[in-house]
Amino acid sequence: MKLLPIAVVSLALGAGIGVALAYVEVGKVETAFAPPPREGELPPTALSGPLKVYDGPVATVDKELYDFGTMQRGVTKSHEFVFTNTGTAPLTLEVGRTTCKCTLGEVSDKPLAPGESSPVRLEWVAKSLPGEFRQEATILTNDPRKPTVNLSVVGLITETSGLTPEEFLLGRVSADQESTAAVYLTTYEKDSDPILVEAAADPQSPQADKYEFEVVPVEAEDLPLERAVAGVKLVVKAKPGLPIGHITEWVSVKTNLHDGVPKGDKLDGDTLQVPLFAVVEGDVSVRGAHWSKERDFLNFGTVASRDGAEENLFLSFKGNNAATTRAEVASTDPEWLEVELGEPKVIREGVAHQPMKVRIPPHRPAEVRSGAGADDGGQGEGDAHIRLKTNNPSTPELDVRVRFVIAQ
Repeated sequence: MKLLPIAVVSLALGAGIGVALAYVEVGKVETAFAPPPREGELPPTALSGPLKVYDGPVATVDKELYDFGTMQRGVTKSHEFVFTNTGTAPLTLEVGRTTCKCTLGEVSDKPLAPGESSPVRLEWVAKSLPGEFRQEATILTNDPRKPTVNLSVVGLITETSGLTPEEFLLGRVSADQESTAAVYLTTYEKDSDPILVEAAADPQSPQADKYEFEVVPVEAEDLPLERAVAGVKLVVKAKPGLPIGHITEWVSVKTNLHDGVPKGDKLDGDTLQVPLFAVVEGDVSVRGAHWSKERDFLNFGTVASRDGAEENLFLSFKGNNAATTRAEVASTDPEWLEVELGEPKVIREGVAHQPMKVRIPPHRPAEVRSGAGADDGGQGEGDAHIRLKTNNPSTPELDVRVRFVIAQ
C-alpha cells in the first residue's frame, strides 16, 4: 500500500493515551451495582431487549501504544498502527497534533469503507539523550464516539555503540575561516565486513552546502576505543561563511551496521543522526540588557498575551568595515515576530552600532519557543529565530535566537 507523507506540526510531549469506548454484545452481565441473577432468573438487560448496535463509522485500532524496547541514540525507527472501520458508514482519518513524523496510508483523500483497514505509520528519530523516550500522534476521525485516537511509541534510548565522540564539535570558529571536526565509528566484532559510511548535512538546513564530509580509514591500533577491532574516521569540514552565533545541525550518517555489526556492501543498516555544534564568531555581534552573551540568545521570559513585550538591542560592528556595515532582516520564525532596525552610527574608529528592536505584539495565543524543539529531543518548535543579512564580507549572515513563553 502506497504511503502518502503528510506534514505535521511538532508539539509538546506528554499527552495521555485516550480511553477507547467498548463495543459489547449481549451476554451474561454482572455489574458492581446489581448481584448476578439467581438460577432461573433473567438478567436485567434481557428484560429490556438487545443492546442497540451503533450505526455509523467505528474507528478500531489494533493497539494504541507500541513499546519498541531499546534503540541506539541517533537511529530512526518506524511502526505501523492498523486502523479498521468496524462500523456501517465510511470512516475518515486525519493527522492531528503530533511530536513525530506521521504518515497515513491510502486514506488522505479516500475514506475507509466498512470492513476496510489502513496503516498509520509513525516514524521517529532518537535524538534525545539516553533514557526514557516517548513520541505521540493524534489521529482525528469522524467516529462520533471516538473523534480522536492517541497513538504512542515508548522505549529506552541507549548510547550509540562504537561512536566517539558522540558529536561533531567544531567549537569556537571564525566566520571567515575553515574549521574541521571528526568522529570515529567502530565495531567490536572480529572477522566482520568492513564498515561503510556515507554522511550528509540535513538538506533542509540553510547551511547544508557549507559542510563537506570525508571518510578516512583508520588502523585498529589508532582507534580511540580500546576493544574496537575496526573502524573509520568521519571528518566534517565547515567552509567559511557560517552565520554568527550558536549552530546546531544534524548530520545523517548512513551505514551498513546492523545492531553494531557491519554486514554486506550496501548502506542498508542503521542511519545515525549525529549532532554538530559550533559557536561562530565574526565582526558582527549582538548586545543588549536581556541578551545572553554566554548562551547567545535574547530571553523575553514569560510574556502576558494581553500586553506583548519589546526589547531594545543593538548590533555591534567592528574592524575595517565597521563604518560601512549595515544589516537588514532576511526572515523571522515565527513570521509574526516584529523586528525593526535603525540607522547605524559610528561610535569610534573601527566600531559602529545599529539599533535593533524586537517586539512580541499583544493578543498572541499561548506559545512556547524555548530551547530544543521536538525534532531535536526537546519540546514544541524550539527557539525563535531572526535571520539577518549584512554587507560585511566576514559576516554575511547573522542568526539571532529568541526565547519566550506567551501566557494567556
